[in-house]
Amino acid sequence: MKLPILLALSCYAYGVIAQDLDASLLSSRLKEIKKSIGIDHLQEEFNKLPFTTKTGNGTKLLADIQDKLAASLVRFKNVLDAVKDEVFQNENRFTTQTTLPHCCDKPGTYVYDPKFRKEVDFSTACVTKSPSSTPEAKYPHNTVSDIMKTQYDQNKNVLWQHYGTLEGVSIIYPSTYWNDCYNYDPRFRSPFAATASPKDKDVVILIDSSSSMKQISGVTSKSKMIIAKEAARTVIETLNPNDRVAVISFSSGVTVPTGDPNHDCYKDTLSFASKRNIDKLQEFVSLYIQESNTGNTNFENVLIKAFTYLGSTNDNVDVSTRDQVILLLTDGGSTEGRDPREVISDENAKLQNRVIMFTYLLGPGATNEMKQQLREMATQAKSKSYYGNIREGHFTYVDQNQHGRLSMEMATFYVHLHVPSRHVNTNQVFSIPYVDPFSERGLITSMCKTVHRYSGAMQGVSCTDVKISELLKEVEYFEERSSSYGFMIDNTGRALIHPLLSEPAFVEINEDPVLVDITSLERTSGTANIINSMKRGESGKKTLPNVYFTLPRGRLVNEGSRYLQYQATYFWGPVQNTRFYLCIVLREETHTVISEADFDISNSEMNNVFLYHNRSLTSDSQPKCRFNSRKVTLAQSATKFTPSAFSNPFQYIDETETELDVREYTDYLTRKKDQNPGFNDDVRATVWATYKAEQFWKKQPVSHLAWRYIGTKAGVFRVYPAVSLTKSYDHEKKTWWRETTSHPGMIYITSPYQDAWGSGILLTLAHTIFKRGSNQVTAVVGADFPLQYFSYFIDNIYPVCTTKDFKCMIIDDSGFLVIHQAFKETIDPKYFDDPKHITILEPAIADAMKQYGVFNSLTCEDLSTNKEFKSFRVTLPASRSTGLSFDQTDNKFDLRPVMDTNIFILRIAKGSILDGTTSSACKCDSNVQPDFRECNNNCNCICYTPIVYNVCTNVYTTTSADSSLPCSA
Repeated sequence: MKLPILLALSCYAYGVIAQDLDASLLSSRLKEIKKSIGIDHLQEEFNKLPFTTKTGNGTKLLADIQDKLAASLVRFKNVLDAVKDEVFQNENRFTTQTTLPHCCDKPGTYVYDPKFRKEVDFSTACVTKSPSSTPEAKYPHNTVSDIMKTQYDQNKNVLWQHYGTLEGVSIIYPSTYWNDCYNYDPRFRSPFAATASPKDKDVVILIDSSSSMKQISGVTSKSKMIIAKEAARTVIETLNPNDRVAVISFSSGVTVPTGDPNHDCYKDTLSFASKRNIDKLQEFVSLYIQESNTGNTNFENVLIKAFTYLGSTNDNVDVSTRDQVILLLTDGGSTEGRDPREVISDENAKLQNRVIMFTYLLGPGATNEMKQQLREMATQAKSKSYYGNIREGHFTYVDQNQHGRLSMEMATFYVHLHVPSRHVNTNQVFSIPYVDPFSERGLITSMCKTVHRYSGAMQGVSCTDVKISELLKEVEYFEERSSSYGFMIDNTGRALIHPLLSEPAFVEINEDPVLVDITSLERTSGTANIINSMKRGESGKKTLPNVYFTLPRGRLVNEGSRYLQYQATYFWGPVQNTRFYLCIVLREETHTVISEADFDISNSEMNNVFLYHNRSLTSDSQPKCRFNSRKVTLAQSATKFTPSAFSNPFQYIDETETELDVREYTDYLTRKKDQNPGFNDDVRATVWATYKAEQFWKKQPVSHLAWRYIGTKAGVFRVYPAVSLTKSYDHEKKTWWRETTSHPGMIYITSPYQDAWGSGILLTLAHTIFKRGSNQVTAVVGADFPLQYFSYFIDNIYPVCTTKDFKCMIIDDSGFLVIHQAFKETIDPKYFDDPKHITILEPAIADAMKQYGVFNSLTCEDLSTNKEFKSFRVTLPASRSTGLSFDQTDNKFDLRPVMDTNIFILRIAKGSILDGTTSSACKCDSNVQPDFRECNNNCNCICYTPIVYNVCTNVYTTTSADSSLPCSA
């Protein structure tokens, strides 16, 4: 039966409307719309579907993920070993010339690849040579390029393969081009340094700033101070986030970084080498270290300060497992204070002689006495071994004609920490996650090994890169049901993957990867013991009564997060041959999925059940027409998949789809063939189930609708009319999905927005679909309406709102406006790029609502930006569940909840004190986005407050009573 929505809505337009707003009228009409777009019908159909129960035994699930991770790591190790062995066996074939392309050149053979996110050439590797390399530096033989190509052909899960030598030469596969290639030096990259010297390091850099450092160096147009700063910055760049660092300049006195009022720890605390701390210390080196006007140097003062840094305590750091070093750079000897050799002896004795000294003396003009002093400082000639083993460091004299090599000499200090050849570590080293330097996007980790010569001396470092999201895909995409998740940490407790962290695939080069301690994310009481057990490498299982499950409510900075607490069980254990530790959290150990067995679907239905959205890859004969400025077909709906629909999500993400792929999809989903092209087990049945939506929509044509669609947790998305979508479209990442799933069982109405599919300014009505006999969301059905039509619809139901006496608006339960007079008066589509909040358009009403206790703020901590975001909730006390009348608000406003929805009708008298035309209430700046609007005490705005934490130690205060919970990602 044809049921036009226009008729369904307008048949009430001429009813008698009481002076008091009756929200049940709107609630009833919205329920009729809900029914007319098929939500009720689809819930009934899903209630009939055959579901099968799967027992998700937590111990077995954990073991399955551990085994898959271990198998992946073995494959990556095999790639790494093949390259390492090739380098070792062909060492004598390395030459000073090469026929391989240079990465600094850009030939016409490069083609963009979605996995590498760059133009590459898979036929060969490319090479680079550092500007500080000597002419005698040798390039790897072409066979290394060949073996890299062979390994990639056999294992497409790897990313970049690269080998760097101690001479500063690199070979990288696949061949690519990047702008800063000429300054690339493998020895200055943290994965190289961490592999050459695997122990975590504490490094204190001491830079002489006496007046003699103003002298011109052996590098054209650069003073000694300039090349000293360059060397210090290069040292800092070699460090990884497990390392700690401090910088001090000195002459007669000492100068240290001061930080800022919220983060003043740099002056006395070693800082973990996170991006933020590195940037701060680099800034100190560049801008605040200046030559003094005195020629005196006092080594005593600066050494005592350096040892103070190294002796500073951090409960989360075991210094016995770290290399602690001091790098001192000067152009002369100490002219004031005690004998620096005695100072080192006294201060290092307090630390059990665990500190290693490296000294660097810039020529010319250095006397033998100066050289002897600096050399004996490095060997700790006056230290006493009964306080602890003395580890000799290294003295380097850099004459004027060698000044250009100062950065290389200092930045490769770690080579002198390398273990003797008879104790060579053959285990692979995993780097701390970092942003891919070639594509400049996405977190990767490098699996690396040192390569040694036949003599046993270290030759270089070979690495195989892999995307963090691909390596840990079993964890990232783990979700047996709504209330389950997985996370992984390293041996320090740093979270590598967690649902509250940003997706690693989308971290940009200019962003600081969120490398926080897991305790900042896991706030449930009782998790501390679990985490400590994980860090000890143990396995276990424990049930906790009130585990936090954090869900997104929509746009994070606008709507905050939703928190649920359930009894849940933690299962944890190590990943074999790594320092990674895995945990999965299950609310229940059983769940249901749609089953193909006994699924009622006819042969004719099977033939029409699937049409792929990208019809350029299909040969269907469906007629095309133009619908709201887009080419569509009304004959069928279109189906699209998200990465979570595939057993290997990166099969979809990193590959360009072809006609063959779509043909295989079609054959499998329509049961012409049973060869599964990579889908999860429940995807085929889910496609069949969502076909029931298309059948309903085609039988029930409606007016004034743009799009109708259904998205499922299985990763299946169906839209009608059939339209092509971008490959990156993922309904589970969209605001409408997050908003609706955070309001299960309710009609959700969005704020107006400009349709990305070309249909103008729309609002969405959406509703969840539950699994049979449960409250678990399995899908969301939505329909899009033009704003103009929805406004007309509201005016017809409530004609009192169109009079000269009253001003009405509709807000959602976060305070965002759904209907407002300003929307009717605006013709600029860009006005709707961002939702409009009541604190922006109607600040006086927002203040009054807060005064009467129905508009309250909530906060959550976003650790990716170190901001505590404030959002709002419109809530009614139980005693006033039907709303507030004018009588109850001193004639200020009338607020009525629309039952079983997320919206409220709000009415004020025109010209009243709350009317925006006469109000003088504090107004939030509409030109500033919420995530850039800092909170103050004067206005109720969506805003942020900086999170104050120890930036040096990366420790957050998460246990105080006023500490907010972490935001959803």
